[in-house]
Formats: sequence, C-alpha cells, structure tokens
Amino acid sequence: MKRQMERAQKEYYLNEKIKAIQKELGRGEKSEFDELKKKIEAAGMPKEVLDKSIQELRSLKPCRPMSAESTVSRNYIDWLLAVPWKKRSKETRSIDFAEKVLNTITTAWKRSRSAFSSFWPYGS
Repeated sequence: MKRQMERAQKEYYLNEKIKAIQKELGRGEKSEFDELKKKIEAAGMPKEVLDKSIQELRSLKPCRPMSAESTVSRNYIDWLLAVPWKKRSKETRSIDFAEKVLNTITTAWKRSRSAFSSFWPYGS
C-alpha cells in the first residue's frame, strides 16, 4: 500500500512537471500561440496584414522564447494587435483648419529653434 501511494505521488509530481514544461514551451492546453492567433483573427485587420501576422506567428513558434528573432517577431505581432483596425476617426477636410495647424506647428518650431540656437555654442 505504501509503495502504491509513493508511486501515485511520484506520477502526479512528474505529470505536473510535464505540464509546466509544456506550458513553458508553448505546447500546453491553452498555449500562448493559440491566444495570439485568436487575438489576431479578432483584430479586424485587412487581409494582407492578417496573412502577414499569421506568417509571423508561424515563424515565432519554432523559436526559443528568449531569442532575438522571437523578441522581434513578438514585438511586431504586439504592435499589429495594438493598431485600432476597426476604429475610425472623423476626418477633417478643411484646408483652413490644416493651414492653421501647420502654422501653429511652424511657429512653435521656429520658437524652439531660436531658443535652442541662443544656447548652442557653435553658432546657428
């Protein structure tokens, strides 16, 4: 009876270790890749972007989690998911408004340039 208990405990412990390793490798029940794929499909991306993000996700799968390639692919996918693909903003098509904004930006740029050049020791 004692041996059976020890064996059952050992099996349980080893099964838990296997689950933890599979989760770390991304092969668990709810893997990170499955979650990312669901997010990508729900993001409302255009077809070209959707295809590219799925391709990046596939290239991410065989990579080790801490490799440089994995980090770059993951950041790219996260960036694609952060873009508000379904949201639309109201478009302002007023030339007067555009001119006013550009003049404001230009004036601010000229002020900052003159303030900076007054402190710049190498001339302007």
